[in-house]
Amino acid sequence: MMRLATALIAMLLTAALAAPTGAAAESRPVVLVFDTVQGEGIDKTLAKSATKALCTYLRDSGRVEAIAFDRESPTVLRAIMDKQLTADQVASYSSQDERVLVAKALSYDYAAGSEVSTKDGLVTVKVWIAKVNGSKKDRWQAESQASTGTTGDRGLDNAMQSATSATVINVSRQAFLGLPDVPEKEPSTDAQTTAIGADLVPAPKPPTASDYAGQADVSLQSRQYALAIQQYQQAVNADPTNGLLRLKLADAYGRKGMYDEASAEIDRAAKMGAAADLVASAKDKLGKMRSGESTGSPNTVKSSTEPPPSEPPKTESTKPEPQQSDQPSDGTPAPSAQTDTTQPPASAASKMRDGDKLWRANQPDEAADAYREAIKLSPTDWRAYERLALVDASMSLFGEARTALEQLAKVQPSPSAAAVTSRYQLFSKVFEQWFQLLFKQLDRDSSDYEKKIISRESYYSSVKGLGLRLESMAKFLDVLPCPDDKKQANLHRSLACGLLTQAASSLQDYLETNSADSKSNADTFIAQAKKELDNVAKLEVGKTADTSQ
Repeated sequence: MMRLATALIAMLLTAALAAPTGAAAESRPVVLVFDTVQGEGIDKTLAKSATKALCTYLRDSGRVEAIAFDRESPTVLRAIMDKQLTADQVASYSSQDERVLVAKALSYDYAAGSEVSTKDGLVTVKVWIAKVNGSKKDRWQAESQASTGTTGDRGLDNAMQSATSATVINVSRQAFLGLPDVPEKEPSTDAQTTAIGADLVPAPKPPTASDYAGQADVSLQSRQYALAIQQYQQAVNADPTNGLLRLKLADAYGRKGMYDEASAEIDRAAKMGAAADLVASAKDKLGKMRSGESTGSPNTVKSSTEPPPSEPPKTESTKPEPQQSDQPSDGTPAPSAQTDTTQPPASAASKMRDGDKLWRANQPDEAADAYREAIKLSPTDWRAYERLALVDASMSLFGEARTALEQLAKVQPSPSAAAVTSRYQLFSKVFEQWFQLLFKQLDRDSSDYEKKIISRESYYSSVKGLGLRLESMAKFLDVLPCPDDKKQANLHRSLACGLLTQAASSLQDYLETNSADSKSNADTFIAQAKKELDNVAKLEVGKTADTSQ
């Protein structure tokens, strides 16, 4: 369970779900989409992707709006307080009837769900849709299959997407017969925000141990031993019990001439259950390194079951910054009377729509590129800057997101109060997701270091990286416009981020100097950061209680 502070903060943050779809929801019925049921051979990651895909393809039908069910949304919590639903109904619903009852209590028009399974290279998707105020006859179901084509998660996801798309087309013809095809409305005033909804923002996905190991393998092959050591340390941090990764780290230590560290890492690998023959081989190789013999070819510790090296994930230092020429200067001449400033050129609008589709397809890098193209085509259209900032933040690129927000402020210097509120709900939710993730990572790494699961060098590398990311997030929060009624809570949230940044800095000093005072300071900063989060929770609960009365 998420700790209480996170759950309470989410009560306000998830209100952003309704904001970007308000215009469409006025003319389209809304479908409440429940979590996908995991069938044979399906893991949680693919099930989440299937839920998102179902929402996307239902929207693409042009006849309904779709929103994923969120147990912690203000709408659900208020329904529980008003006794329209019970906590048990929300926490555990096993049948289609129970799901329909939940959707009805929340005043949605339709309920929907899917089940995904795979067997013998085929992915099967079953989708059902029910009209909440209808009879048993007002329920529809369809099923489709698609071949995985290729092995691995990507092949499964591609097949799931194809099968879901075909199934939605089939079931929509029955369920939505007679409903008009209503195009999405473009916002016409500053009171509306068009960035795609927070329900489409991918959950934070930090690099995996395989990601880090893949980068380290490349660094080792190019004889960048110091960089390889750092990357293998990150891989070990992500998967501390993987003895094979520890042997690779030991190999990198040996190539750098850090023989004592290499020997210690080999011992840890043995404790983690690494194969005895691999441990013996690593010790023999280290002995030859000490005596000055040839080290052989890089990357000698391998596993036939290990995935191939992945592309290094893009970071703030490698992603291209938006061009300064995209920013309109203060001396930009006013448009002529014949120019309609409320509508961008068709090509810019098309690029934004392309970006939305790419984001919904879980391709945030490509979506960001599309939004940058839209900015180049129409530098005065604020909507592309808003989208770019949100997609960058969703990838934890808060430095770039801050740049986009600063450009947005120049293009749209006086947004309406409603726009500020809606925008803050979207961005603060993404910020909170990443902040909680980094907080938990710091706690986990500290615990692993105390238990001697990770080395001092690995711990230092992790803390240093966390500190840089937290500093970037704090600067992002400084430029995020905040509505008046959220300023106090936002101040406490900003303080929490700053305190955790200071904690990371103190921990680095402790690991460099072994200073007990630095360790004590870090503990104090962490404890105070948690208190600030508690203050945020109390303020958010008060606001929620006020609005529910």
